[in-house]
Amino acid sequence: MDNRLTIVEASILRWKNGEAKFETDYLSVEEPLALEVNGKRVAVLMRLPGAEKELAVGFLISEGIIANFQDIMMLSHCGQFLPEEDNDDPLEPSRNIVKVTATALQGSEDAATLLIRSGCGRTRVDDITEQIPVVDGTVQLDARALTELSRTILSLQDVRKVAGGVHLAALFDANGSLIVSHEDVGRHNAADKVFGHALLHGIPLHDKILYNTGRASYELVTKGARLNVPILVSKSSPTSLAVEFAEASNITLCGFVQGNRANIYSGMERILL
Repeated sequence: MDNRLTIVEASILRWKNGEAKFETDYLSVEEPLALEVNGKRVAVLMRLPGAEKELAVGFLISEGIIANFQDIMMLSHCGQFLPEEDNDDPLEPSRNIVKVTATALQGSEDAATLLIRSGCGRTRVDDITEQIPVVDGTVQLDARALTELSRTILSLQDVRKVAGGVHLAALFDANGSLIVSHEDVGRHNAADKVFGHALLHGIPLHDKILYNTGRASYELVTKGARLNVPILVSKSSPTSLAVEFAEASNITLCGFVQGNRANIYSGMERILL
């Protein structure tokens, strides 16, 4: 990734050890990207520039807006931000749009939207778990290889090393070998970029491991289930709902994977101890 697109300089006043001085610091770039499907805007994602097509494909499939990658007939990314003097609204994507033509859409409301709109949590959560696909991958991963993933991640975080403020997602095979990784200001965006890369390059996901540096939420588990990813790994903690969804979808969910430790919350049979 070209850091000129993802990192900008900023003049700051730094207070340290009782002294203040002006210095140059670095910030990760956050910009909107609009997604249009069959001429209709379906989402505006605040993201780190780069891998726009991958992000769009990963998001649309993992959110259930488009059921299958084969339903996508055309995919194009249009341009960059307009110059500031021509764009009064910094949150308007202007010409920074991914346009998709698809043969069929799943519908206007996906499971995540239904949950957010719910006023009576337990009933609606149960409704949604019934809609989550059950993952059929039988891949297994050695516990030592599992903890080694976090060491591999350390060498991949280019933007974080300079500016911070980003998450990273990476896809590994059953031997713990890296396939692809992406950083983004959003942990779900990072995962969607990885998913989109796999879909665009014909990489099957039923025998892969996704590592994410952010916490494991129910959204991430739902995305993994829709794409048939059997093992989800997080550097941080899962939420209770993430564990519940992982159990319902037959996903192996691992948290606090760093150094020589890991917590396995569901699907324990896939981790070889």
